[in-house]
Amino acid sequence: MKKRWFIVFVFVLLFFLSYAIATYLPYQIDNVTLQQDLTEWVYKEQADSKSIEILRTTQVDHTSSHIILFELESGEIAFAHMMQGWNGKFKIVESGWGPAITYRDIQTKSGGYGVIYGDNSNLEIDSIRADSLGVSFGFSADVSNELYFIKYTKLPTSIQTAFPMELRLYDNNDREIDRVN
Repeated sequence: MKKRWFIVFVFVLLFFLSYAIATYLPYQIDNVTLQQDLTEWVYKEQADSKSIEILRTTQVDHTSSHIILFELESGEIAFAHMMQGWNGKFKIVESGWGPAITYRDIQTKSGGYGVIYGDNSNLEIDSIRADSLGVSFGFSADVSNELYFIKYTKLPTSIQTAFPMELRLYDNNDREIDRVN
């Protein structure tokens, strides 16, 4: 009888150990190594000769998701969606770059979020209006006096994705400056 309980105990212990390792190991990035880890993620084997500059970071509401805005050596603005684990460290979920002002959908444990990020280094843009081209959803974001910005809003539970988005950029007189699709 004792042997049976010992075997059950060992299986339960192995299950919890394997679960702990599986949820702990992917989260190895801390604040100290964040810039180097992102550089390695983006540039892979060229990371030793390349660099990035982190411009802004933000946590999405009270979720474990964080958005990192950074600049590549080429001058392009890029983003990374990172998740924070129970050990306080991060893992990279996705990253990307493209136009100076971009919209992305991200998924968190609390649901979907629409994220606008970009460069306003000349401070011409006062606000941005984002409207989905596929579903009935949109939001506005004030970016006045922000050189680089990350703005987000929670998607309604009925919407899985709001992509593609049309972004309308406005100056401080509410005149449309540009449209980005």
